[in-house]
Amino acid sequence: DMARSAAGVMARARRRVLPLDALLLARGAVDAGALAAAHAAQRGLDTPLGDILLAHGAVTEAELLSAQAEAHGIGIADLSRQPLDPRLAPCLSAEDALHLDAVPVGRAGRIVIVATPRPDRADAILAALNLPPDHRAALTIAPRAAVTTAQIALYGERMARLAEGQAPQGVSCRGWR
Repeated sequence: DMARSAAGVMARARRRVLPLDALLLARGAVDAGALAAAHAAQRGLDTPLGDILLAHGAVTEAELLSAQAEAHGIGIADLSRQPLDPRLAPCLSAEDALHLDAVPVGRAGRIVIVATPRPDRADAILAALNLPPDHRAALTIAPRAAVTTAQIALYGERMARLAEGQAPQGVSCRGWR
């Protein structure tokens, strides 16, 4: 259950984050050659190593999520097993949710559980939250597709409004009559 997967996450700042590449290598999920190629591909990009390994087919999403969970000392959430609470939407703006790849997905007492496929953004996610004074947040990892689906469910209308003005006026259909 989601609350259990997020248990103990509040101490994240006190935990040592383990290197993802070393974990994947030690687990045998990736070989040294694939890891070296991913590191080379990562140079000059603002893309996490795990995403590069996944895009190159060097690891499965399950292997990556499991290693990220261990590296960051947090749980993995199955977002399909629990309905979203629309009352959590104000905890994180739609803009921040999209930018940070995060979504509030549940509550365990006074702890708001936030799912992300990007635990490396934990500090920014936690800083962006708008929680009641007596509440705290716990991060959990979830597949990117599940986070996107949850974002659409929670922020769909706001996301549509944000997208309306994205195309430059010259190529937009906004002025068509």
